[in-house]
Formats: sequence, structure tokens, C-alpha cells
Amino acid sequence: MVKGQTFTLEAVITALLLLLVVYITIQAIPLTPLTPSTANIIVENNLEAYAGDVLTALIYEKETEPSMLKKALLNWTCGVIYGGASSDDYNQSFSDPSNAIDLREVLINAFEKKGLAYNIELYYNDTLSLRKLTFIFNGYPSRNAVTITQIIPIYDSDPDDGVKICIPDMDDSNLYNVLYVKLTVWRM
Repeated sequence: MVKGQTFTLEAVITALLLLLVVYITIQAIPLTPLTPSTANIIVENNLEAYAGDVLTALIYEKETEPSMLKKALLNWTCGVIYGGASSDDYNQSFSDPSNAIDLREVLINAFEKKGLAYNIELYYNDTLSLRKLTFIFNGYPSRNAVTITQIIPIYDSDPDDGVKICIPDMDDSNLYNVLYVKLTVWRM
């Protein structure tokens, strides 16, 4: 009888020791919602593809008219829009707000209603370097933010108000300047 009790006691102590090792291991490894994992990488890849699709749609030009984003930029008064397209100062940031209504609806439906924050920055050539203009600022991106870039050419024949006030003419050609649009998107 003593031998059986000894083996049982040994088994119980071994089980407790294993549970203690598992507990200490779990406590030693920090598991947070932002810990990189395969699931987070997949989410970031999906977010990057989604943001890329939205930006591609924003710069799509029909034969007879400029893209939605270019139309808004050509009427933008160069003031930073804080808080995104649903903010109060969105309409005051354009010389003709009717040209920015379509952009506003797309940004709200594509990002804000889905719980996504975004910044849109513009870079342009200024003789020897690239300069930055902030178009829409929603805050500082998290570590898992994704960034997409596209190019929008601005021509001499485009209207003179709006973004052309803020950026210089590069040379004597028909190309006024080139805007590098940087869209940064992250989960709120």
C-alpha cells in the first residue's frame, strides 16, 4: 500500500511541477494585441491592399476630367485638414468645396466608417530637394500602419488656384510639377 501511495504522490508532484513550468512560461512571454504574429501580418497585408485600391480609385482619371483627388487638390487652399474628411474644417480648406465633395464621401466611406485612421501627405520637387505638404492629418500612425504612394502630375494647363499656389513651377515645359501622394492608413 505504501508503494502505491508513493507513486501517486510522485505523479501529483510531477503534475504540479509541469503546471508551474507552464504558468511561468506564459507569464514570461508578453502577449499583447499588437504582438507580431501571422494573423497581424495578414491583417496588415490586407490593409495595404485595401489602401492601395482606394488610392488607385482616387487617382483614376477619365478622358475628359481629372481624377477625384487631383480635382480636390487643384481647389485646395494648402491648409492642413485636421481630423479627416468628416472634420469641420474640411469644406473651409477648398476654394470651391463642390470639387472636394466626392473625395470627402470616398474617404469617409472607405476609411472612417471602417475604423481606419489615415494621413495624406504630398511631396513635390523644389529645385534640389523634395518638400512636404500635409493635406489631411489624423494623428500619428501606429507601428502597424501601412503606406501607399502614387504620383499625380500637375500641368501648366491645370487651374492656377489651389495646390499650384503652394508649389513652384519646375521648368518651362508643360509639366508644372509632380506630386508624390503618400497615404498612410492604420487601425484606430
